[in-house]
Amino acid sequence: MKTTTLSFAIAAAVFTTTANADDAVDWAKDIWPFIENSCVNCHKAEYTDETTGRVKKPKAELRYDGKKFILKGGENNDEEPTLTPGDPEKSAILQRTLLDPEHDDFMPSSDKYDPLTPEQQKLLETWIKQGADFGDWVGATE
Repeated sequence: MKTTTLSFAIAAAVFTTTANADDAVDWAKDIWPFIENSCVNCHKAEYTDETTGRVKKPKAELRYDGKKFILKGGENNDEEPTLTPGDPEKSAILQRTLLDPEHDDFMPSSDKYDPLTPEQQKLLETWIKQGADFGDWVGATE
């Protein structure tokens, strides 16, 4: 009886893990919250800082505040695409988070923002593998 119960528990755990790995990752629910928290402050539309009066531009001409801007990429998009749907290894949005934190290209680069957790990195990788579907989310358009 114990063997049957144990076998069932193992089978259920394997099935659950496999089912979760195959579930579609939802941009708005699963990805956007940590991208907004860790990336958007440096990669958003140009604005004037109320404290300093200085105009702030998106770093590397890259914006993460809208779908069309993420798909467009930044200043290095030809050499290092920001997002290549279906290919996480060719997507800088993920690869830069996997670098050593001491690396010059590690993201997020500021001490003000937490690096992505391994769980967030895995979600981002899975979302990209699944085709980087933004669903109905559009974000900023201007």
